[in-house]
Amino acid sequence: MSSSFCHFIIPPNKLTADLRISHRQTYHNPTMKPPAIPLFLTTFSLSILLATTPFCGAADYAWTGAANDGFWTTPANWNPATGVPKSGDNVLLPPTTAKVTINLHGNQAARSHTLNPQAPFRYAIEGDTLTLDDGGGIHFMKLAKDAGMGDAAVQIITSDLKLAGSATIGNENRWYFGGELLSLRGHITGTGKITINSERGGCVGFAADNSGFTGTITIDKGMLFTSHAKALGSGTQPVVMNGGDFWTAALPSVRDFTIAGTAGWSAVMSPSGPHSGTITVSKGATWNFGTGGNSSSLTGVIAGQGNLVWSGGHGTVIGGTKPNTLSGSYAVGGGNIILAKPAGVNAVAGPLTLNASAKLRWDADEQIADNLPLKFGGDLCVVDLNGHRETLGTLDLQAHAVIECGKGANTLIAADTHAIPWNTDKELIVSAWKGSTQGGGTDRIVVGNNAQSLTPKQLACIGFRNPAGKPAGLYTSAILNTGELVPAAAVKPVNPPYDLSENAVAERRKLYDVPGRANLSGKQTPLKMDMKIAFFGDSITWGGGYVGVIDHALKAGEGTKELSVKLINHGVNGGGALTLRDGEDSKSHVGGTKPVPFAENLAADKPDVAVIFIGINDGNNIQELEPKYDKLLADTIAALPHTQIVICEMIARPFNDPDGTTVWSARTQLVARLGEKYHLPVAHFQQAMNEAYRRYGENTYWIWDGVHPSAFGQQILADEWLRTVAPLYRNKGVK
Repeated sequence: MSSSFCHFIIPPNKLTADLRISHRQTYHNPTMKPPAIPLFLTTFSLSILLATTPFCGAADYAWTGAANDGFWTTPANWNPATGVPKSGDNVLLPPTTAKVTINLHGNQAARSHTLNPQAPFRYAIEGDTLTLDDGGGIHFMKLAKDAGMGDAAVQIITSDLKLAGSATIGNENRWYFGGELLSLRGHITGTGKITINSERGGCVGFAADNSGFTGTITIDKGMLFTSHAKALGSGTQPVVMNGGDFWTAALPSVRDFTIAGTAGWSAVMSPSGPHSGTITVSKGATWNFGTGGNSSSLTGVIAGQGNLVWSGGHGTVIGGTKPNTLSGSYAVGGGNIILAKPAGVNAVAGPLTLNASAKLRWDADEQIADNLPLKFGGDLCVVDLNGHRETLGTLDLQAHAVIECGKGANTLIAADTHAIPWNTDKELIVSAWKGSTQGGGTDRIVVGNNAQSLTPKQLACIGFRNPAGKPAGLYTSAILNTGELVPAAAVKPVNPPYDLSENAVAERRKLYDVPGRANLSGKQTPLKMDMKIAFFGDSITWGGGYVGVIDHALKAGEGTKELSVKLINHGVNGGGALTLRDGEDSKSHVGGTKPVPFAENLAADKPDVAVIFIGINDGNNIQELEPKYDKLLADTIAALPHTQIVICEMIARPFNDPDGTTVWSARTQLVARLGEKYHLPVAHFQQAMNEAYRRYGENTYWIWDGVHPSAFGQQILADEWLRTVAPLYRNKGVK
């Protein structure tokens, strides 16, 4: 159907989903499904298709593929079949029942492109250069299903895109583990403005070196995902975020950003960054920075008058040589934030709150402006001084919290806090303190400058755990005339839920405090030259945490650093037992590659050891999980009898389960049964975590979000795994 756009004006109150475009043609390609007649379009796509345009006589072209050659330049592939789309025209790629590839067959131009496959089948546009008219755009319409259709639903443009002016790009499909993505993989050039406007959190991906694009980028809604260091182009103006999200792979970035609304960042892979551009958060705006359980680093300046929420995952480093000047509120929403600017350079320049499961670690002295208050706002938040000094304003205790004293000298000096109303049902525990009960020792926690800087009720909330010079245990606190806090009387447990005798504590220590790394990487290591160890699992493996700890130990160990032991990470973010066994058609694997079946990986890698740490994503129904896991092991052992398989207990909070009745205990029992059935060694991850909790407390110290281990939890896993593996090779050698 040809439609003239000369003098075509749509009154604002008429731009609704009731507007329609008819396509009166016969579809000749049997793989193509004709669009519904009439084809209802969303307001968004109509705004692209029917916006005012300088081109008279512009036409709408729908792809039919009737010529079966896949060429843009063949009129018979289009309806109407009297020509092909050109500058000013609108392109519709209608519902399809198979993958469709369109070759530009030369440089082409059009105003807008609407991809509407309906089913999870890919349109791919490839070839030379596709020019988008000023005011045009690309829009991926909502698929029939909500999400989870995988890589088959990704829409791809691999041809280069040249922008004649501004362009709006959108995707109505929620991104789920790499699927439902609108992926622009060619180079983008031009000087105009790109606006990301995606309904329902849809994701647009920029995957190429777009240095030839010197214009501006604005994110209004939805997600922009970059997988190339220069994907954002070479423009000098900040990327503006009025909303939505910016996600990045394991890449550095240098672009400045302006956060003008509530907007988020996330690191899809580790390590992400460093991000060295200036981030300006406007007054009234909130920047939510997260890592999705990965690691990242921010080395530029964070400025403005808005608010910042950090969620650190495995670790986000706040570095760089220039001070952050953001004067609004700062919050650590969970995970590990590491303050690493030079001593005396402010990483935090506004009031700071630690929310639940947050951990704030110092890698240098004096990272927070001296007069700023610190609020413990969420249970089991942690201040890890890590051998450094910090001067703060007042302390506000509203949740259970911990102050950790690391190796070396630790000093925390806070202002007089007696006027701050604390939640006196909460506790502030000082851990591993090495000071003097007379004051002035190696570690010092000081509030104000006299004994009245805390009220008696506030002082009763503070305790010391395992202070140096005293028997292990929990102690009340006292405040000296200088304002320094010191341990006082021992706290005796009343009706403890487990045995706290010295012998019981010693037996539990054997389960979690093991020298696995030291033993396996030392002079007497049983590992051999060029051994290969393959790790299979879900996001815990995918994130590289405990695998990275093992790798570092083997590369640094006196007995293993010359052995060239190779660790292969086959973790799948969100994967389960069947994902591991059968693979899947997505790009959730480490590095963004497609997970292939377990047996294929083993055949390709030929590892000496295969580690299976899987099951947490398979739901809570043990009766359904067990046959999946059982078949995975049976098939693998039958196919590869000479590979040593090690299976690992699944982990999660809570750890204190004395009756063994929770679903987590059932999972542990499942792994034990399968280990016994197939005579496989079991790494007792959950058991080690349980006993670490009973010794030290604080679930989130070990697992920060209920499932994913913290940096300290990853060390527990690494040591337990190495403890499990060592006897295999000392007793019988490498198979």
